[in-house]
Amino acid sequence: GEKEGSFPNHEPNPLLPENREFIVAKTLAEDADFGVAFDGDADRCMMADSAGRVVNGDAVLLMCARQLQRDGRLAGGAIVATVMSNIGLELALRDAGIELVRCPGGDKYVAETMTARRAALGGEQSGHVIFADYLPTGDGLLTALKVMEVVARTGKTLEKLIGDLTLLPQTIKNLRVREKRPLEEIPEVAQAVRAAETGLRGRGRVVVREATLYVSERADYEVAVSPVERGGAPAWLLTIASLGPEREMATLRREFVANVSHELKTPLTSSPGYGETLLQGGLAAHEAHDLLAR
Repeated sequence: GEKEGSFPNHEPNPLLPENREFIVAKTLAEDADFGVAFDGDADRCMMADSAGRVVNGDAVLLMCARQLQRDGRLAGGAIVATVMSNIGLELALRDAGIELVRCPGGDKYVAETMTARRAALGGEQSGHVIFADYLPTGDGLLTALKVMEVVARTGKTLEKLIGDLTLLPQTIKNLRVREKRPLEEIPEVAQAVRAAETGLRGRGRVVVREATLYVSERADYEVAVSPVERGGAPAWLLTIASLGPEREMATLRREFVANVSHELKTPLTSSPGYGETLLQGGLAAHEAHDLLAR
C-alpha cells in the first residue's frame, strides 16, 4: 500500500518515557522475554525486559561488548560511546577489562571514532548502535537481532545480562549565555569542572558543551538553527529534518524564512542546500531565543 507517513499514536521517539509505555505494557501482558520499540526510521531501538524495565543503548553496548570479548572479536579491547553515555557503563566495562572511548554526541562521531580506532562496536545511549562487522551505521533491527543472539548463546535473560549495570544519576541542564565563546578561553569553567569531578572521586563526570539552538520541534518535522560564520560575518544555519517528502521540506524552509523576516522586520537572504538553508541579515542570538519563546 501507499506509505502514509504520519504517526497517529505518538511521536516516533523511543527516548520519551510516554512513548515506551506501550511496549512495556505489551511485554508484560504477553509474558515475553523482552520487547523492542523502534524509532521512526528504525535506525535505533529501545527494549523492555520481562519485568517491564527499559533497556537503553548503554545496556545494549555492555552486553554486546562482553559477547565480542568472549568471542575474541573486540578489536583493541575497546568500544566507542558518546559523552552522553552514563558513567555506569564506563565502570561496568572497566570491571570487564574493556576500555570506553568517548566521542562527541551524534552517531556521525561514533562512526568516525570507530573507524579511527578500528572498533567493532559503538553507539549512543539513545539506541543508535553500530556493529562495524556488519554495517557502517546504526540499524535498529540488527541491534535487536544481536541482542537476541547474546540471549540465545548465553542462555541468560536480559535482566541477568545487564544486572550489574548500575546507572548513576544523570542530569542535563541547558544554560542561556549572553555571548558564545570557546570554552578553552574561559579558565573559570575548566576550574569549576575540575573541582566538581574531584568531588565525585572518579564516580561521576561533568560534561560542558556548546549546544544547538532548537527553534521548533514537532512530531512531523524538526527545525534547528546553529551559529556559523560566512565570509567573516555571523550567520545562522537552518536545518530541517522532515518525515515528509523533500517538497514539504522546501515549503517549510520558505515559510520559516518568511516568518523570521517578518518577525525581525529584516530581509533575510537564504542559500538553500540539501536539507539546510543559510540565513544572513541580522538574525542575532537573542532574537532567535525570542522566536523560540513564541
